[in-house]
Amino acid sequence: MPLIVDKGQGELQSIKSRQRTGRIPADRLCFTIWADAKAPPPAGRRRVLQTEVNLLKVKNVIISALGLIGKAPLARKLSGNEELTPEESETVDTLLYCFNSAEDEVARRYIPLRHSEKLKSSDGEYYYTSFMYSPVRIKRVYSEGTAVEFKVYSRYLSTVSGPVTVEYEYAPPKKRIDSESEYGDEVGEYLFALGTASEYCLINGEIEMSELWENKYRSQIDAAQSRLPSCKNLPPRRWI
Repeated sequence: MPLIVDKGQGELQSIKSRQRTGRIPADRLCFTIWADAKAPPPAGRRRVLQTEVNLLKVKNVIISALGLIGKAPLARKLSGNEELTPEESETVDTLLYCFNSAEDEVARRYIPLRHSEKLKSSDGEYYYTSFMYSPVRIKRVYSEGTAVEFKVYSRYLSTVSGPVTVEYEYAPPKKRIDSESEYGDEVGEYLFALGTASEYCLINGEIEMSELWENKYRSQIDAAQSRLPSCKNLPPRRWI
């Protein structure tokens, strides 16, 4: 599934949900950089899309992580779709848990995922359960093309009634082994393989190896942040 990146200026905004409404083909995920981040994207208008990259396959990330942690034979079996033993299946399941943890951490703290969608409410209360994704941070709310004030509560967003467009950062949904990541080549398979391997080693008490992969993982995050438009306004990260 290709991911499309617009080389314009402004804010990186995910519009993945339009796959489900038929406005974007189901085999594409688009990240569009709008010329003016202070105004909502103009309806029906988009800059020319210039670059295509692939979304990461979760299975490929786990295969890479298996190579890092010294389990190349299992990596070959998984790559070849061979039948796994119960112990091998448990290892893959644990690595899948570790991948989901790494992707969630990256989205919440370092490389935000952004989405825009239209919502309706008669009383101005928009419950997060009605959002397509789980919101982490509300960025802007528009009513009829004009930015409006809003307040964020634990269960809902309060603003004007009627149709509004909400731009927000979200937490990625949990993935299966056959899923695709929310990220693509712009972040990189190696970054998530390192994060997955570090978490796996930590769970298994391999502290030195966990720290080794962790340091490489953090370096990859730094590199990704330096080249992505969506990270330009983020505060400097702090490692604990």
